[in-house]
Amino acid sequence: MDKSQVMEVRVKGWKILEASIRLLMNNIGAAFRVSVVPGLMILALSIALIAGVYALTGGTPEPVAEPGVVPVALVVFVIYAALFASVAVSWHRHVLLAEPVGWLPALRRRRIGAYALRVILLVVLLLAIGFLVMTPIFLITGASDGAGVLTVILGLVALLFLNIAAWRFSTALPGAALDRGEGFGAAWTATQGEWPAMLILVVGFGLISFLCGLIGGLLAIVPVLGMIANLAINWFLGMLGLSILTTLYGHYIEKRPLV
Repeated sequence: MDKSQVMEVRVKGWKILEASIRLLMNNIGAAFRVSVVPGLMILALSIALIAGVYALTGGTPEPVAEPGVVPVALVVFVIYAALFASVAVSWHRHVLLAEPVGWLPALRRRRIGAYALRVILLVVLLLAIGFLVMTPIFLITGASDGAGVLTVILGLVALLFLNIAAWRFSTALPGAALDRGEGFGAAWTATQGEWPAMLILVVGFGLISFLCGLIGGLLAIVPVLGMIANLAINWFLGMLGLSILTTLYGHYIEKRPLV
């Protein structure tokens, strides 16, 4: 890949981010409809979970050792995953298939289950890659005197690599919502040679997340306003992330132009 091609791919990274933001803004009503009810359910479940933990611990932050905690935690995790997957499936299908959406999410059990399973597999895959990448770094830096700076540099490089790999593999996620066969291998192949674009995407999304977090932290000084602002920020970042996945799938898998 020559310099002009690298520059073109870098520009594509900004185009992907720009197209994803525009996608979300142009479909903001649909974004609310697919996410508000599941989001309220997640919020209610979180409040109930916190209240339950406080009831078990007597208001102290000590770990809960009750026998029924692990099964309850697993059930809560499954519910969280299903609610998130329902939002993702509805959003991907609305954008890529032009399916209408209402305030109540469509219960596509197979698609939701397939999406949640693919997310879990992605997490396992990234953990395995992270272990393979970080182990040599720890071995190298651990055997060197005064390796603090080297550890930081290698750690940042590894973190960037893992984030780029995450976006590349995540390109396969919308395929589960559409009931299509493209898996992680197809996503990796489709994004081959696109690491400069993914690097720009990682940096750009990271900057947006940092700025949103900074705004949320400043507004947190005002209790009620801060809570509302942080809920809105988390919603925006979540939907933007799903919009980026939709854009990646549409462009790299379906070969759609970036508009």
